[in-house]
Amino acid sequence: MIEGIRHIVFDLGNVLLNIDPPRTETAFKELIPDTEAFMQRVQSEDLFRRMECGAYTPAEFTDRIRHHAGIPLHDEQIHAAWNALLLDFPLRRLQILQQLSLYHDLVLLSNTNEIHEAAFNATLQREHGMPNLGVFFDRVYYSHRVGLRKPDTAIYQLVLDECGFDPAKTLFIDDLKENIAAAESLGIRGIWLEPGMTIEEHIFLPKQ
Repeated sequence: MIEGIRHIVFDLGNVLLNIDPPRTETAFKELIPDTEAFMQRVQSEDLFRRMECGAYTPAEFTDRIRHHAGIPLHDEQIHAAWNALLLDFPLRRLQILQQLSLYHDLVLLSNTNEIHEAAFNATLQREHGMPNLGVFFDRVYYSHRVGLRKPDTAIYQLVLDECGFDPAKTLFIDDLKENIAAAESLGIRGIWLEPGMTIEEHIFLPKQ
């Protein structure tokens, strides 16, 4: 840990929650015959980023997916493919949050969306009996709820302002280097969780 830290801001995917984005790509390929054309149409609309910024409701999102796919798809099929990347919450990571909360302010800051939020909270309830991630944090910031997403510096500034954090005493942990760089541009201290690293094996180690 870095000395002088009072506040810790955590990313979600690949920091607390294991994810595997290619699983969603594979799931859509199994649903949609012309996946390449589908993805081009989705990207031209910037659909996924706009979903993460709260521009669409889940119903509007599934309608846009059906439109771009050009074939009839049930909501359940789209949700299953969209959520396929979400895996599990290792127990040790949740225990680390509980331990850190005794001595630090904890905030969750994630680029996500309403469909994923419902899915990963259901996983948390099923695996660990916790209703949502808010039980581990003082504040939770989801991109689709605040209309901003990383690495836009405005979302980090929002956290600092609303929580009253001194950036020099704030640590941000994320698995994307560009997100860390954006936070550090505001004076926040960052740890980039590089591929293969985990918080339980490389950052918050048990005292010997």
